[in-house]
Amino acid sequence: MTYGFTAQLACGFGDPAQDDCVMAGVAGSDDEEAFSLLFMCGSEEPDGQEVSLALDTHCLVTPDQGTA
Repeated sequence: MTYGFTAQLACGFGDPAQDDCVMAGVAGSDDEEAFSLLFMCGSEEPDGQEVSLALDTHCLVTPDQGTA
């Protein structure tokens, strides 16, 4: 499935002292029904076990909770 939209808003969150991940999001508008994307990744460098388990990556979430 392909989505096309123009991001009108962008934000980011990441406080390593409080959270173990960094998040950045973009949205077509501030309307709750607008299309948006949320990107997440760990705030620390992955260790050897995370790398070997392929957990050294990121996550992308769509408004309908589709996750990749």
